[in-house]
Amino acid sequence: MRTDDRTDKSWSSIVRFYLILAVIFSWQMVFPQPDSLWMKTFRGPYEDYAYSVKQTSDGGFVLAGKRQRTLSGPTDVWYIKTNSVGDTVWTHIVGGGNSDGVFAISQTSDGGYALSGLWGIDQGKPLLMKTDPGGTIEWLEYYAQQEFYPSEALDFTAYQQGGGYVLVGRQGTNNNNEDAFILHVDGVGDTVWSKIYGGQYFDRANSVIETSDGGIAVVGFKGYAYQTSNPDVWLLRLDINGDTLWTRTYGTVVDAEVGKCIRQTMDGGFIITGYKGVFGENNLSDLYLIRTDANGDTLWTKVYDDPIKSLKGYAVRQTADGGFVVCGYIDFPEDVFVMKVDASGNQVWQRVFNSPYEARAYDIEITSDNGYILAGVWSQSATSTSADMFLMRMEPDQSVGIGDLPNAIPKSIELIGNYPNPFNPETRIEFSLTESSVIRLEIFDLAGKKVKTLVNGKRAAGPHSIVWNGTNQSGQLVGSGVYLYRLSSGYVSHTRKMLLLK
Repeated sequence: MRTDDRTDKSWSSIVRFYLILAVIFSWQMVFPQPDSLWMKTFRGPYEDYAYSVKQTSDGGFVLAGKRQRTLSGPTDVWYIKTNSVGDTVWTHIVGGGNSDGVFAISQTSDGGYALSGLWGIDQGKPLLMKTDPGGTIEWLEYYAQQEFYPSEALDFTAYQQGGGYVLVGRQGTNNNNEDAFILHVDGVGDTVWSKIYGGQYFDRANSVIETSDGGIAVVGFKGYAYQTSNPDVWLLRLDINGDTLWTRTYGTVVDAEVGKCIRQTMDGGFIITGYKGVFGENNLSDLYLIRTDANGDTLWTKVYDDPIKSLKGYAVRQTADGGFVVCGYIDFPEDVFVMKVDASGNQVWQRVFNSPYEARAYDIEITSDNGYILAGVWSQSATSTSADMFLMRMEPDQSVGIGDLPNAIPKSIELIGNYPNPFNPETRIEFSLTESSVIRLEIFDLAGKKVKTLVNGKRAAGPHSIVWNGTNQSGQLVGSGVYLYRLSSGYVSHTRKMLLLK
């Protein structure tokens, strides 16, 4: 009789195993569009814009931009910390001169924040400031590029290889054109080197990243002249000293092509988003995606259009399944636009969030549960006091994170797997780092809800392993089923699945 019981239990486990596999495969074939979980707006007296957002180490969010001080008047830097549901924890306003604003924010290793943008003196100077975890300024620096000509820092990145930060942006010239500038500063804001890149027309650097080999990649546009020359997307690859390794341009003579954001892909190449059409932030255009290999050679380009409306892409991120998520806006009227594509650029889903009047999403980040956080501007009406900062949390994306990643593994981290799998009551997860890195190793259920954080901190280079004993963050045992485990560091993440049988 006991033998029969064991046989029944064994058969029951096998049935449960295949039923769960069937659920996995059926779930993989359905890609519902993730909806908004919540949205918050932040209102000043007049027009306010959020240009950058990040999820913070405590699960909350920080967003930054500018706040108009008077009607049709100057602006101040405005940055806000929220909890995980968008409620304000603290807020800071910095300024007082001419127009000031921030276009990028990032959390630093000490729990504080770094912000870059525009400090409005002498027609504008590139700005970099560092705060403590509560947002109080520790230091603020602005940098003279060319006196009496406007300039601003449009993006920055923490620079692990070279130390400090790298800022990029635009600066005016004495022939009424613009050049791109790239500026490397140390950890307290002192200049290491500063270089100008450009030609006889308008050239601009809009986005910067540190590459996996410790170099720098920058995207923007090159070669615009009013009624004379349309710009092309411009990709620059630099070494640690800012010396050019190579440059690429992408575009046609007929249309204007502008690069707004760049990220390195899992295979060491690059993904760029922006727009293609008529030059100018408010002119007709189509959303533009370019994927390249590590040398900047085009793998594919995609143009996403609407028969009667304009589309623009402002930010792009690679998702755990090797695809990409892009945000921007669609008009007329302007509404928030979010799109997910696969690794070849084929559309998986798109969402449009309609505002009462006009709205744009300037930035998007992937959250720890495979959802998304958006920031931008949200207008309630056509009045001059109606534009507010907004923060929108989207639910976990069910088209992401359920399968193994593509074979091309980033050089920095490798998620090897778990053993045994299926398992009961515990399994060992193995991963490897090629260099000392700040990492997170987390467990999620199939609904995208975080079950437990196993690692959150810096680990040395080399192989690592950690045991998960089937408990949640509170130490309670979880039920049988499929779970996802994700290893992430910076912009790179790997996700795999495992099966707990009881």
